[in-house]
Amino acid sequence: MHRICRRYRHDFEEFHHILEGEVEFTFRDANTTEQTSRTVAFPANAPHAFKNPSKAPARMPGMCALAGQEEFFLRIGDQVNTRPATAPKPDKKTLAAQKKKSGNLLRYIVTGY
Repeated sequence: MHRICRRYRHDFEEFHHILEGEVEFTFRDANTTEQTSRTVAFPANAPHAFKNPSKAPARMPGMCALAGQEEFFLRIGDQVNTRPATAPKPDKKTLAAQKKKSGNLLRYIVTGY
């Protein structure tokens, strides 16, 4: 058994997609083992954990859907009139204005730091 994630919970949704291997998930008090190509979702505030039950490698990126992101993107986003509109390439002045409106969260989204 490799790398156990202790049971935890948080106030946002979480998704994991298994790229390789198998992963055992604990959701509330139930256990299930999922294989490559499966996606698992945990609702906000639900206790959960996961572990690799075998000696073989497992790869599983995760994504979190933080509450309130819609408001953030509405605040800093550029309005477009049609769905296929090409996104504008912001210049330094536009990025600086967006950063001022959003705080440090924009820097994290754009650069990961």
